[in-house]
Amino acid sequence: MTIDWQQIRAQFPSLQHSAWLNTATFGQVPLRAQAAIGAHFERRNRVGPKDFLHWFGESDEVRVDIARMFEVTADDVAFIPNTSYALSLMVHALHWEVGDEVLTFENEFPNQIYAPSLLEERGVRLRTASLSRWRAALSHRTKLVALSHTNYATGEHADIDGMADAVHACGGVLYVDGTQTAGVRRVRFGASPPDVYAVNAYKWMNTPPGVGFLLAPADTRQWLQPHTVGWRSHKDWRNVNQLHLGAPEFSMSAERYEGGMLPFVNLFAMRESIRMVLEIGLETVEARVLSLSARVSAALQAAGCTPCHGEEGPGHIVAATLPQDANPGVVAKRLEELNVMVSARHGYLRVSPHYYNNEGDVDAFASALGKVLSDV
Repeated sequence: MTIDWQQIRAQFPSLQHSAWLNTATFGQVPLRAQAAIGAHFERRNRVGPKDFLHWFGESDEVRVDIARMFEVTADDVAFIPNTSYALSLMVHALHWEVGDEVLTFENEFPNQIYAPSLLEERGVRLRTASLSRWRAALSHRTKLVALSHTNYATGEHADIDGMADAVHACGGVLYVDGTQTAGVRRVRFGASPPDVYAVNAYKWMNTPPGVGFLLAPADTRQWLQPHTVGWRSHKDWRNVNQLHLGAPEFSMSAERYEGGMLPFVNLFAMRESIRMVLEIGLETVEARVLSLSARVSAALQAAGCTPCHGEEGPGHIVAATLPQDANPGVVAKRLEELNVMVSARHGYLRVSPHYYNNEGDVDAFASALGKVLSDV
């Protein structure tokens, strides 16, 4: 199938005004997602919220689309407000003892550091290791391994295949934050998925902030108890005429982690963004973005910068050190003044194209970067 990239790009009008190469910070929201929000409120203006139970049914369609994207079941999918919620769910569910360890990795996103660090007052040790040495860093005291599938600062992409088995062999559990991966890379878990895979949808999933999802396989749902409990915690919550009174009996699907009302407008927007990717094909999306990233890497090298990817080539996030001790934060700000949007993280200039970008955006970046570096 031939993809009309210009037609797809037209779904993101702000790209007419600037080269947005900063999806690792915020993704663009397509017009069809905005239209879904408008359609929801237009319906409410006509008939009111009398059909609110139908909205939950529409939300279940989003679960199905997410399940298609990850080749899991809809029962594995729970909606969450953000990934902080998902990691806190795991931290609170585990029984901690003095001497237990949480393992995370260098340059990790603060989520993976902040929540586990609060356990130190209970005698739990937070350890940081090089991702390339994750297996050697495991010990019999490792209770939780928390990492990003793609590192937000460096773009390093973790090979999580087989990681859950190794962590389980130590008596621990595996939490993976897929916020910087889902929607741009194919994710296949195989026979040994993470205990929880969590995604905040406002980046590569091109969704308004305030909603995401976690994937929890059936084995996880056997032991991971809900931390937020509300009126939708009982398995028969759809019987709104006669809600259960008493201790809830949880559903065995991942819906058990939601508790209360859902952010419907965000979910309906996310549905359109997901379907857009599914229509294009996630394999096609990934190939396009990696092609653009290779072009970004070449532009950085031509400007005297040093991309930090390995022999496998650049991933979808390209981070680079700058020549002549140039300050990445200053350079990013100067590029913004030239309508080229990138970011700076931990001493790197970070460039993150998505499928809505094109070669012209990268060429604009290359030209602007040359001008900026010549002035510093």
